[in-house]
Amino acid sequence: MPYRLRDGLSFCFVGGEVIFLDLPRDRYFALSPSAADLLARMVGSVADPRDIAGTPLEALFEESKEPAFFAPFHLQVPSVMIDASASSSSARDLAAVCHAHVDAYARLRLQPLHRILRALKPEPPHSNCSADVASLVAAFGKSDAVISRQDRCLWKALALVLYLRRKGVRARLVFGVAVRPFHAHCWVQTDEALLIDEPDVVAGFVPILSVP
Repeated sequence: MPYRLRDGLSFCFVGGEVIFLDLPRDRYFALSPSAADLLARMVGSVADPRDIAGTPLEALFEESKEPAFFAPFHLQVPSVMIDASASSSSARDLAAVCHAHVDAYARLRLQPLHRILRALKPEPPHSNCSADVASLVAAFGKSDAVISRQDRCLWKALALVLYLRRKGVRARLVFGVAVRPFHAHCWVQTDEALLIDEPDVVAGFVPILSVP
């Protein structure tokens, strides 16, 4: 019977290493050099049980009804940040931003990450007006005076995604990793632009997961 990567796992190649994100267990981990070499040879093909039986990769796969090709996660990251400098915001916008922060904080305290992300998957109507998105991001940016960007990236990014979705705007919550030393980061982007991170900050990370 064919195998597929276990549900909830995603991986990427970064700095010569293979890094996995295991959402159900809320952890990142790296493969050993020998396991990484084996997985690299398998990328782009169907996982054969005979290749992985008795190896450290065996625990990463499960039986599948149909043959499934597997590959590292890939996402194009925009090289520009949205320009929200000329946009204004209203008191109602700021109230909605505060509500999004409280909502995101409560979710992160009360639910495991994989459940939070699963709840984000239904997509709202997509607003294709960049001016509207810039205005919303400008309102959200006012929260920087209260919530630091440093060491709060997940809370801040989740709050922004929740805020935008309530306004009918689709945006991606993206997780990325770096190595030597290992570091994880998350940010929010559309297909065209980063929304709250400078390009030079995000450039140091390789995407490993995106929702949606």
